[in-house]
Amino acid sequence: MRTAAAWCLLLPSAAAFAPAPPPDSRRRALTTRSAGAGELLAEVRDLARLRPTRDDIVRLSDACDAGDGALRFLRRRKRYGLLAELLKRDAAAYADVAGWLHGACGVGRDQLPNLERVPLAAAPPPAVDDLVPDCTLTNKTFAETPLDAFLLQFTRDRYAEHTPGPAFRSRQAGILGLLEEMRVLMLDERGTDAAQQDLVIRVLLDLMTPALPPFYRLFMGGLVPSAERGDPAWLVDLAARQSLRRPGERWLGGRGPPPYAPLLTSVVAPFVFGFLVGPGRVNRRGDGARGGLVVDKCKFLQESNCKGLCLHQCKRPAERLFDDLGVPLRVAPNFETQECQWSWGVAAPAPEADDAWPDNCLAGCANRKLLPAAGRREC
Repeated sequence: MRTAAAWCLLLPSAAAFAPAPPPDSRRRALTTRSAGAGELLAEVRDLARLRPTRDDIVRLSDACDAGDGALRFLRRRKRYGLLAELLKRDAAAYADVAGWLHGACGVGRDQLPNLERVPLAAAPPPAVDDLVPDCTLTNKTFAETPLDAFLLQFTRDRYAEHTPGPAFRSRQAGILGLLEEMRVLMLDERGTDAAQQDLVIRVLLDLMTPALPPFYRLFMGGLVPSAERGDPAWLVDLAARQSLRRPGERWLGGRGPPPYAPLLTSVVAPFVFGFLVGPGRVNRRGDGARGGLVVDKCKFLQESNCKGLCLHQCKRPAERLFDDLGVPLRVAPNFETQECQWSWGVAAPAPEADDAWPDNCLAGCANRKLLPAAGRREC
């Protein structure tokens, strides 16, 4: 059996793609030459025979950089699809294969369908005093458009308006000023976990304007308008006359949102939340289905380096908001890489029941030494 190192050292040739087939085998070795139309059709037939197993994915990876652009495109798309199918069947096996491809073979993280449990190629620094090691990747410089600046200022104004008691206003601009204002509330006795989350939800609803949530609940969440959820009376009355279902129920009769909702939300979300968390791209959810979004370097997490701010003023407010809108959301930050995986249509476990959520603070968190004075166990 070939070892992991041997797989990566093999030349991207036909022999590297697969072992020599028996005489009666119909499998054709993949070519490294430029392919014509006939060869491309034969390639498609050969790729269709591959299955979402470690061996087939590894053999295909050996040939992904061989041949011309059309062949590389077909092979990489097939590898992505096989990995996504493996993720649906066995998340642990997917994490093992994806981590190996990234670490041993240099497959880019942008070529993997999901990044929740995929480690970096380099080993993380050892934990000190049971603290979570800090991210060792170089900080990213985020470009800020005039629209980003406007939305950040709007967010800060609403945050100050809804803050319980006198609001602290930072002199810093943009995201750094917002994070400083959030940090002050977190360290204040008024900044309970629930108070922080409720405040951010109110700000997010202000950003959505009063018009968007009712229609999102109806068309994305599939929820019949309900006065208890805050839907306008005219929309509740209109729905009642249609005799869809009782208010608050799913008008399609299912237990979850319509099948299209997670994917459409993941496509739109980078444009809606990018000014807060940074650029994101559509990928797969933690269960392999469509409806995922990954932020390659979270602006919020990079600039705060605080697990408490991440949890109570980003992760949990977003999860609670979309749960109320009818499309469950799981936000899974990776403190090793400062990536953040968003999965719509997936219920989020409580942090204390989530084995992926670390127990202690980040080693370099500036708030860690201040929190005991505020009566907190950890940030």
